[in-house]
Amino acid sequence: MGEGIFIYVKNGTYHIYNFKNMWTVEEEMTDITISRDEKVLFYLANGKVFKYLYLSKGKTPKVIDENVSSYHISEKGDTAYYMKENTLYRWSKGKIDKIAENVEGFSCSRDGERVKYTQDNQEYIYTDGKPLYFSNTVFYRNDFKEIWYVKDNRLYVYEKGKNELVVENVKRIFNIHDEGVYYLDQEDRLLWYDGRVHTVFEKVTDSYFMYRFERDKPIIVYEDNSHGLHVAVKDKVHKMKEPSSSDYAINSAGTKIIYRAISEGGFGDLVMYDVESGKSHLVDTKVIFFNFIPNTDKCIYFKTENNTITTFVDGVEVDKQIRIDSIKADAKGSIIYTKKSDSESVFLDLYIFKEDKPILVGETIADYVYFNDKAIVYKNGSKDLYFFDGKIKSKIDANVDDLLTVSHEYYPSDDFFDHDTLYSLFRLFL
Repeated sequence: MGEGIFIYVKNGTYHIYNFKNMWTVEEEMTDITISRDEKVLFYLANGKVFKYLYLSKGKTPKVIDENVSSYHISEKGDTAYYMKENTLYRWSKGKIDKIAENVEGFSCSRDGERVKYTQDNQEYIYTDGKPLYFSNTVFYRNDFKEIWYVKDNRLYVYEKGKNELVVENVKRIFNIHDEGVYYLDQEDRLLWYDGRVHTVFEKVTDSYFMYRFERDKPIIVYEDNSHGLHVAVKDKVHKMKEPSSSDYAINSAGTKIIYRAISEGGFGDLVMYDVESGKSHLVDTKVIFFNFIPNTDKCIYFKTENNTITTFVDGVEVDKQIRIDSIKADAKGSIIYTKKSDSESVFLDLYIFKEDKPILVGETIADYVYFNDKAIVYKNGSKDLYFFDGKIKSKIDANVDDLLTVSHEYYPSDDFFDHDTLYSLFRLFL
């Protein structure tokens, strides 16, 4: 069958299944997280008892602590940080240590060696057995091993116990990459520093809207007060040669911008602009919503004709009357969505669109867990639990009360798909 882990509830019993073995738990499981190698499962029992379970044959859950409100785990699941009565604790190899009191929020590193937490409205990094505090901290990088901060208009980086001056005359940091740093100087110039200072834009004022995208790529986009777009790749700047709309999307590489050139009655012409060549072409007309699919240059959009909304990917029809807020994409660009089988139906049918064609996964879907395009588990309206392998479905169990998703821990250095299998393309509808 598939790969991954899911949990379903039947008659009050929680069934933990990884397609090979099954474990059962006779207590309520909430806040469920699994290590990246999917060997250690963590959860809160009955909402407050912090437990872990090694996913090996014959293993049973073990208690870490009680009255726990939240937690985060390391990548391997060998370390966990948790909150108990506003006090932060660290659990590792069966040993529990108190980190800090009066803690308001926290997150840990992949290796579990460092934890960032907020105490009295100030951020600290706990590492090597002690807390570190930096005023005006702007960025944490490399799994909290690098701390970038501004002091006296100078940008510093703290790493391996040492502070190093990076660049002077700094007012604000926009983004930091392996190749260099985007920052605003005291004269409000947008600059790129890669060992040398390069001017990207001479003057940035409050009338300019600026934002970062593609954290792992040295790209920044800003929009002037006339809705003109400027795309900077390191120290090279490209300005759109034609008027654009404020309604636009940019691909992950920063090489293409798609926007509605004319907006009339809620829809308009969809135009693709190539950043490097400065040329554009018409994609389609009567478009209402659109976006780029992550990890691809493909564009998904909706157009309306004769009171019918049709979904397209790069001009190829996906389906009609799709529920917009259900549309998600996986790391390979496959599209998952739901739609009613008919206008009178209460339940929705689940589809996957790949290789330019829609495939029905299951009917009357109540819930589903997506692992990849060949491994989808879903519960239907009749409370039957099924597995879909990309072509056929097979029944797992019947009279299932609930289907639960098991989460991976989020780390600041993550790509989105490191901790989730699906990306919501139209979050504004959620």
